[in-house]
Amino acid sequence: MSKKTKRQKTIKRLNLSDHTLDINIRRCNYKKFNFSEVEDYVRALVWSRDYQYGY
Repeated sequence: MSKKTKRQKTIKRLNLSDHTLDINIRRCNYKKFNFSEVEDYVRALVWSRDYQYGY
């Protein structure tokens, strides 16, 4: 009878700091930001969780 080897599951860890924007809130110009350009993208991310959408 041959012995079967167990497969090891590989877990890839995600570093959140690689996926966040570094924004200086003191120098940020909110008048230049057009939320309507990214609104559909944000909606897709939060799905039906309106508390994350931030009306």
